[in-house]
Amino acid sequence: MLERVTSVAKSLGSAQDFDLRPDGSWIGLFQWPDGLHVADSSGRSFPVHQPVRYPILRALGFDRVVLVDRRPLPAGPGGFILSLQGQLLHSFSVGDGIQDVIVLDDVIVVTYFDEGIFSGISPAEEGIAFFDLDGVLLGGYQSAFGEKAVDIADCYAACPIGQNRIAFTAYTGFELVFLNPRACAQEIQELPEDLHGVSALSIRGNDVYFYGPSAQKQALLSWEPGKLPQHLGEHIGPLRGLQDGRFLAKNEHGYTVVDCTVAG
Repeated sequence: MLERVTSVAKSLGSAQDFDLRPDGSWIGLFQWPDGLHVADSSGRSFPVHQPVRYPILRALGFDRVVLVDRRPLPAGPGGFILSLQGQLLHSFSVGDGIQDVIVLDDVIVVTYFDEGIFSGISPAEEGIAFFDLDGVLLGGYQSAFGEKAVDIADCYAACPIGQNRIAFTAYTGFELVFLNPRACAQEIQELPEDLHGVSALSIRGNDVYFYGPSAQKQALLSWEPGKLPQHLGEHIGPLRGLQDGRFLAKNEHGYTVVDCTVAG
C-alpha cells in the first residue's frame, strides 16, 4: 500500500474534517479561536454560523457543501447545505448518531451508529437514510427493503462505489451489502469471520479492502469473494473509505490518502 500525505497551511487552524472531490482537490473544515470555517484548495474560505458540535463536511460538487452534526442539538436540524460563499441554502433534519455521510451523484447517504438508531429520532432508526442534494428525505433502508433488509444495529463502515451505489457492513450480521438507493436494489455477500466488525472499507473492481476488524484493530486487509483475506499492513487510523481501494486519514494540518492498490 502507498500513503500520500497532503499538508495545509497551519494558519487555517486545526482541521476537523476533510473531503476530496473527484478531481483530487480538497475541502476542509477548520477550527479557529472564534469558531469554525470552511476552506478549500483553491483558496476559498467562509465562516460557519450554524451550531455544529461534532461536524462532518462533504463536498456537493464544486459549488456547495453539506455540513452535518453527528449529535445535533435537540431543537436543531443537524444538516445544512451551504454555498461556497457561506450562504445557507437548505437545512434538514438528519436524526441523531450519524456515523458517516456519503455523497453520490444525486443522493446524500447518511449512516447511523447504535445511539442514533435506538434514539427514537427519525430517520436514524432506518440505519441508513437517503436525502436528495437539497436535503429532502427520500426514504430509509429498513422501510425500503422490509424483510429483505439486513439488520442494522450499528453501521460500522460504508463507502461509495461509482456514482450511484454504496457498500456497507453492519452489526449484527456483518454481511457485505452493495446498495443502489435510487433503484432500491441490493446484493448481499457473507463475509469471513476475520472481517467482522471492520471500521472502514473501500471497493475496487472485485477486490474489497477493509480496515480494523474486531480481531485486528489497526490492520488493512484485502479480500476477494471465494478467497482468504490478505493482510496488507497496519495503520494507526482512524480511516474513512473512499473510492477505488483508498482510505483517508485526517490530521491536525492535513490528511493522508492510503492507497491499498499500489505496492509501497
